[in-house]
Amino acid sequence: MNNVELKTCPICGEDFEPTGCNQTYCSRKCFKAQYNATVKESDFPYYICAECGQKCKLNFFPKKNILGWKDFECPNCGFKRDKNTELS
Repeated sequence: MNNVELKTCPICGEDFEPTGCNQTYCSRKCFKAQYNATVKESDFPYYICAECGQKCKLNFFPKKNILGWKDFECPNCGFKRDKNTELS
């Protein structure tokens, strides 16, 4: 008999049999939920507004999602960035 210890997924609380010694989550879905909640948000770049000079964190990656600028405006002054405004 295989004597494998069950683990509990920290996201959904489901018990599962790990396929490896370092498996923490029961599925790819739970892993991605944790990843999106922690790692991705902290990696977003900052933007310095050309109008008010305030620094704010973007909620998208400009090099991967150029269309993110379409609806972006400075949360401090409401300035909308155009294609000539530089990133910091």
